[in-house]
Amino acid sequence: MTLSEAIEILKSKNYYCRVDEYKNEAEFLKHIYLFPDIKDSLNCRVRSLVIPCNNEHKNIELQFNEYNGDFFFVEMLFGDFCFEMNECPEFYLKKEILDIVYQIVSEQMAIVVKNDLKHKKWISDDCYVLSDDDPTFGEPAFFMAVNKIQRPKSAVEKIKNSKIQYEIYSFGSYECIIK
Repeated sequence: MTLSEAIEILKSKNYYCRVDEYKNEAEFLKHIYLFPDIKDSLNCRVRSLVIPCNNEHKNIELQFNEYNGDFFFVEMLFGDFCFEMNECPEFYLKKEILDIVYQIVSEQMAIVVKNDLKHKKWISDDCYVLSDDDPTFGEPAFFMAVNKIQRPKSAVEKIKNSKIQYEIYSFGSYECIIK
């Protein structure tokens, strides 16, 4: 899918979007992640199709890399969370993107990202579908994860002298907790 095709499908569903440009993939990844892994990044121009979110911190972004003068879809992100769509057949891709954007915009999806600030590394990210009862990645699991994050540091965490950053966000809300 090309950038112009993606713009058309998003506008057909009345999603506002803008295009940001980066001189290479490393620059784009530094914009997305707190601790990006750029050793295998490509040396090509990148355009990001951005759907701004009401949380004012994390946006929906579709990455397009330049190839032979046009820009082709690479991946979709919501803040730091990357949706692995590289195995999605081209004929399902547009529908899959629209379905995910709809879930995010309608507050049916929330993300929790965990970073180790002391050792400067990403630890994990989890995507929760709030319209689902799934005990692992549904609404109950999301609230259990948030409650665990909001608890005071345990004795072991205090001894380890860790400094963990938790980012909890959806389309309309953002919270950063460091403990």
